[in-house]
Amino acid sequence: MKSLVLVDTSIILEYLKTGKGALPAAYEKYQICVPVTALIEIFASSTFRDESLKKDVEEFCDKYLTFKDINKQTAFLAADLVREHKITFAKACLWALSIQEDIDLLVDSIKEKNEASAVGVKVLLM
Repeated sequence: MKSLVLVDTSIILEYLKTGKGALPAAYEKYQICVPVTALIEIFASSTFRDESLKKDVEEFCDKYLTFKDINKQTAFLAADLVREHKITFAKACLWALSIQEDIDLLVDSIKEKNEASAVGVKVLLM
């Protein structure tokens, strides 16, 4: 059985935009998980005004991603991370979930690895 990892949403978005990137290799090795709030980031693009494309991506998400809910404790930690580290809401949800659920976070850049590691996230570099 594949181990569960959280995946930085940028990895998913790169694959959806270009059909390339680290996502296929990650999927081969891990069970991919994201906070349910990642759906906001994924579907916020004006591209998804096209209902057909939106449906295709929704099916892709359902097939290849596992979603984790954000509970009250995780939300408070995410708020602390936003306030203390001046990061985005999406990144804060991802990092807080990683910390709270003790799930490794898969990223694709040294910068992301260093930033997340600095706050206690266990990070894997793809």
